[in-house]
Amino acid sequence: MEKGARFEALDGWRGICACLVALFHFRANTPVSSWTLIQNAYLFVDFFFVLSGFVLASKYLNDRRDWPGFLPFVALRIGRLYPLHLFTLACLVSYQLAQFLNGRGHPTPMPTFEGQFQPAAILSNLLLVQSLGIHDRLTWNIPSWSISTEFWTCVLAALVVARFGLRTWMLWAVVSIAPAWIYLVSSSGMDVSYDYGLVRSMFGFSAGVICARWPRVQVDRPPVGYLASLLEIVTAAAALWFVAAVGKSAWSLAAPLVFGVVVAVYAHDAGVVSRVLRQRPAQWLGQVSYSIYLNHYVLMVTLVPSLGYWLHKRFGFVPGDAFQPDPVTGLLGRGALEGNLHLVAFMALTFAMSALTFRWVEFPGRRWVRAWVADRWAAWLGRARYQ
Repeated sequence: MEKGARFEALDGWRGICACLVALFHFRANTPVSSWTLIQNAYLFVDFFFVLSGFVLASKYLNDRRDWPGFLPFVALRIGRLYPLHLFTLACLVSYQLAQFLNGRGHPTPMPTFEGQFQPAAILSNLLLVQSLGIHDRLTWNIPSWSISTEFWTCVLAALVVARFGLRTWMLWAVVSIAPAWIYLVSSSGMDVSYDYGLVRSMFGFSAGVICARWPRVQVDRPPVGYLASLLEIVTAAAALWFVAAVGKSAWSLAAPLVFGVVVAVYAHDAGVVSRVLRQRPAQWLGQVSYSIYLNHYVLMVTLVPSLGYWLHKRFGFVPGDAFQPDPVTGLLGRGALEGNLHLVAFMALTFAMSALTFRWVEFPGRRWVRAWVADRWAAWLGRARYQ
């Protein structure tokens, strides 16, 4: 496969994983929330780390010392991650500010700019350092903790490549030490984020780079026919079973290795499952997956409850407390019917907002930065994409 080409089946996987993470966060009174696959879907964040390492190693990183691509590489990562991150942060800050202004003068104003929405964390989120152990909790847009750690993992990887070149023994050292470190400091398996999320990100990223460099995983020598389809079915089923089974046990520390196998198999785009993932719905999900990943939480804490309140006040056909968590279950909706309606509406709104932010935030920001990089490092960009 030509260097710089897209891995279409993996794009489909990325979109599906983003939806599963959204379902993990949105706790509605629906049978979906009781599935162990959804309850443990926090692990699909590790798929993103592995995929990031695989794709970036396939396109940009190389064995050269004094690598000339450090600055353009970092600039491209900023262009990919930062515009949407800034937009969603601005949405949440604006919402908190609106709540504060609306509550002024009331006997018991709604608490604002507290807890995860602490003002001091705005600066750390702007600098993408909010999940480097400087806070005692997740802040603002909760899923963005992984954006912070992934960005700095990429920066560290680029620095190492620029100084030493890409050395396989370094990658194996990270893959060996990182899970041992997390095991020692975490009582909940792989579920570390604002504190040791950088170690988790480095683990997954390194596993992805190893997959890109492993001789038997070269995408120009794919398995063929029934073997490819069998491998895809077995690895997908095994990965989903693994996520559903391990929860937050110590076995969850193997998630990057499990997802590494998935990435290695589906990078070939050779089987029947890949054929499905290359179809338009899955490709669209992959295209807007980053927007789904960041937007769903913004909608969960802003638009969904506000819309329910407005519908009740304006039309009166929706019970007001239907948009509040059930006091017994703690889930949104007082029964399966309400819970399912909430879930469908939430995912529909997430898809709609993600289509808009991809078109008007992600794509323009990425295009502008790529054009800026091309003006200054055109020769490097051409080699990284086509050699």
